[in-house]
Amino acid sequence: MAGTVNLAWRRELAGTFGISQRAVTVIGLALLGLLGAVSAFISGVIPAFDEISPAAARRVHLVALASVTLVAAASAVMFQVLAPRRTSLTVIAQLLPVSRFVTRVGAQLPMVALSVLTTLAMTSPSLKMTLTGGTHLLAGLAAVGALVVTVHAVAIPLFNTAVWALRRARLPLHHGLGIAGAVVLAGAFAAVWHDLAAPAPTSNVWWVLPHRTAAEALSSLPAAAVLAVWTVMALGAGAWAMSVLPEERVDRPSRLLARLPWPSGQAAARVWYELLVLVRAPQYAVAILFAFVGVVAATVLYGATGTEVVRLAASGLFLVFFFAGMQSVGLTLPSHWIGEVLLARPAAWAWPKALACLLAATVAALAALAVAFTTGLLVPATSVSLLLLVLPAWAAAMLAGALVPYSHEQPLSVGLTAVTTTIVYAAATWAAGEVVPSAWLSALVTTAVLLAAYVGVARRMTKRPRHG
Repeated sequence: MAGTVNLAWRRELAGTFGISQRAVTVIGLALLGLLGAVSAFISGVIPAFDEISPAAARRVHLVALASVTLVAAASAVMFQVLAPRRTSLTVIAQLLPVSRFVTRVGAQLPMVALSVLTTLAMTSPSLKMTLTGGTHLLAGLAAVGALVVTVHAVAIPLFNTAVWALRRARLPLHHGLGIAGAVVLAGAFAAVWHDLAAPAPTSNVWWVLPHRTAAEALSSLPAAAVLAVWTVMALGAGAWAMSVLPEERVDRPSRLLARLPWPSGQAAARVWYELLVLVRAPQYAVAILFAFVGVVAATVLYGATGTEVVRLAASGLFLVFFFAGMQSVGLTLPSHWIGEVLLARPAAWAWPKALACLLAATVAALAALAVAFTTGLLVPATSVSLLLLVLPAWAAAMLAGALVPYSHEQPLSVGLTAVTTTIVYAAATWAAGEVVPSAWLSALVTTAVLLAAYVGVARRMTKRPRHG
């Protein structure tokens, strides 16, 4: 089942751009390798402290592995939230003499593997921190790897169980996904909060929580055995839970903004169409909801702690509003030919789609910005710096969404789209910052270059042969 999911996605992407499946695989691995290289570069900046007391080293280990737990939980939730809940492949598999265990677990494996690899790449700085105090590299790799797998094995079944329960309560899909994701992330935060706020040497009950077990396993063979048991039990329980969950009911299509009149002009009507398709997608609604809830949570946390780190994190949350448009290209990919035929222009959908994504993201971000300004989390003077952050983010999302289009039928597509968006944004902003001295000019140049590349890729997509 996992192989079928992977093969179907590679075939679809290869057909979109007229390239071979092997090229798709190579490009995907290259993107993950680039993400790992960026993380390795960042981790190289972190100094290693070999001459440090055992108690201090234990504190560093706890902070590092608690951070890994949060990143792993966030990655698992993100991939589950953005992935389609039902595909043609899973429907067909239900008609075949295949057990539910094979169908459910097999369909999840490629996406979970991608999430695990992404988490490992993003947590390389934490891996560097686990080597504090002379810890062996293999011990650090084993502890971080086992912890990442364990968190995924716990978080994914909990998330899907919560979604099923909320759907049974007749909640719409996007509400169920949002609440379930918030519950899982809150649980992960509650599990590690004490060790992040006031890290102390592990107690006699270190085996209760996976990240504490992993910290103890860095210097203890019995603890390493307990961590292995944690991982095996989590994998077994998670696979069993996924296999016994009942099927979710199918939602009726969203009618958001249905009562509003269509614009009369041709250009405005095309932007409105793209906007309707985008905001009615459950995954887009959940991404926007998550970002907004994150800003609200940051205001509460800033009011309680008053730390500047919370302000910096809140500024980063505004990127999510503009990153969320990465799935827009894939949402309307089957209908692109209509505009090309009626208007006799290649990539006639490109600019209306980009403007619709910018409009939706701006409205949502302004609402969150109003909350941040009202509560004192951000000040109006930061508006300019936020604008310099989000404009390239919007352009990067459009380009990445065209390079790796989102697909309702391919859960694996959403992961690589998100990874590609992150890499494109980070690489483009860093390169422009090195070349252009002015922050304003750097943001404008980055946005212009990314949008030009987006239009070029859009034209390349329209030239592929169409069948059926």
